[in-house]
Amino acid sequence: MGRLTVLKQIARDLAFQFGPECEIVIHDLKTNDPEHSIVHIENGHVTGRGIGDGPSNAVFDVIRHNNKKKKPEQEEELKDHAGYLMKTADGKILKCSTSYIRDDDGSLHYVFGINYDITKLTMIESALHSLITPVNKEEKPKEITHSVNDLLDHLNRLLWSANRSHL
Repeated sequence: MGRLTVLKQIARDLAFQFGPECEIVIHDLKTNDPEHSIVHIENGHVTGRGIGDGPSNAVFDVIRHNNKKKKPEQEEELKDHAGYLMKTADGKILKCSTSYIRDDDGSLHYVFGINYDITKLTMIESALHSLITPVNKEEKPKEITHSVNDLLDHLNRLLWSANRSHL
C-alpha cells in the first residue's frame, strides 16, 4: 500500500471522527503542476477547495524553502505546525495543523493539513463567557441558606474564621 493511499485512509477516518466542520487536505509536492497540488480533500466546503486546486500557505512555505540556495549543512528542516489559526475569505476562523510527509530518502512529498472550522465554537465560547462571568470578578460565590438555622450556622463559621485569622 502506497503512502498516498494510507494518507487518504487517515484523512477519511479523521473527517468521519470530527465531522463536517473538519477539512482534511493532502497536497502533492512532487506534482509537475504546483498550481494544482491538492490530490485529496475531505469536507472541502470548509475552505471551498477541491481536488486539483492550488497550493495553501503550507505549500508556499515549502516552495520558498526549496528556492533558498543554501549549502546542505546550512539547510533548515521545515517543521510541522499544530494548532495555529487561519481565516477564510468568507470569514470562517479555522484551527489548523500541517504535517510535512517525507519519502524514505527524506525528501518532502506531501503536505497533510487539518483545518477545523471553529467559528461557531468561538461564538459559543463568547456567549458562555458573558453568561458565567460575574459583574464583580473579585467576588466569591456566597452560600445560599435554606433556613434561619442555616444562616446562623453560616454566620458562626464566618465569625470563627475571622477570629481565627486575628490570632
